[in-house]
Amino acid sequence: MRILPRRGGLLALGIVVLLAAVVVAVLVFDVLEDPEPVSDRRRNAAVTEADNGSEVTVPVGKPFVVDLKGSEDASWSLPSAVDASLALVSSSQDLDGSSSATFLPQKATPAALVIAERTLPCPVPGETCPRRTERFEVTIRVVG
Repeated sequence: MRILPRRGGLLALGIVVLLAAVVVAVLVFDVLEDPEPVSDRRRNAAVTEADNGSEVTVPVGKPFVVDLKGSEDASWSLPSAVDASLALVSSSQDLDGSSSATFLPQKATPAALVIAERTLPCPVPGETCPRRTERFEVTIRVVG
């Protein structure tokens, strides 16, 4: 009685397993249609204070993060989208005054605003000053 298949059967089995692995790679990882490296597909675009007042372009369906660094005496509010085409996925504020939010662009739009504000401390410690606020505003252009 022979338990192992002939060499031809083993070769055919190997080819079937290899083809199945290729199909899984194409379906799961989308390796043939997406020219971006895997690391770029997993990383979200980041918007920071350096982008204040500018326009940032992002594709539909690709999440992006607004990450604002604050301080204990000048905390950022949570970033919020003025346009409904940007869905808020998550947001957080830290005790150090930092604030972040992740948005998912739902549809193409030429100009969707994301805003946040913070109250600035008096430049001279111990003195009373008029309230001073700093506004963060970035225009998100959603393509695709």
